[in-house]
Amino acid sequence: MSIPAAASRSTRDTQQSRNAAAPALCGRQRLRHPSHQASEDTMFTVSISEKIGRPPEAVFAFAGDYANDPLWRKGVLAMSYESSGPPGIGTRTRETMRSMGRTAVTVAEVTEYSSFRTAFRSLSGPVPCDGTREFVASGTGTVFTYSLTLRPVGFLRLLEPILKFVFLKQVRTDLRRLKLHLEAQA
Repeated sequence: MSIPAAASRSTRDTQQSRNAAAPALCGRQRLRHPSHQASEDTMFTVSISEKIGRPPEAVFAFAGDYANDPLWRKGVLAMSYESSGPPGIGTRTRETMRSMGRTAVTVAEVTEYSSFRTAFRSLSGPVPCDGTREFVASGTGTVFTYSLTLRPVGFLRLLEPILKFVFLKQVRTDLRRLKLHLEAQA
C-alpha cells in the first residue's frame, strides 16, 4: 500500500517539527532538582551572638578593626589592610588562616562599615563567603553577632556538613575569646 505524496509530506513535516522541538523539550527535561543546583546555590550560614560586658564603642573599636582578628580569631595567622587609610567601605583585607591542616589566603572587601555593623565579601580564597559583625547595645554591655555565609565549591561541597560543624564550633570559640579579651581590659 502506498502513501499519497501529500500525506507523505505532512508526515515528514510533522516528524521534522517534532525533531526541531526535541532539543527544547530535552533541555526542559534536563532541569535538575533544586538540591542539585550549581555550586553557587550551595551555601550555609553560621551566626553566633555573645553578650560582652563592654560598651558598643569599645567592642567596635576592637572587633571593628579587622587588623585585630589574629588576637581573637583562632587560626588567623595574619590580617592586614591592602588599602591605605582608615577602614571603610571599599577597604580590602588580606587574611592568612590555618584551618583543617591547610593555610589559605583570602582577600576580601568591606561592603558596609558603621559603628553598629560591618560587612565584607571575599574576592578570592578557598571558600567564597560574606560576613557581618553587628554591635548592639544591651544594658551596660554589647551583644556582638558574627555571621558568615559560606558557598563551598568543588570537592568542598561534599564536605559541607563537616564545614558547617567546624565553622560553628570555631565561631563560638572565637566569640568567647573576644569576650574574655575585651572584658579583661575593663
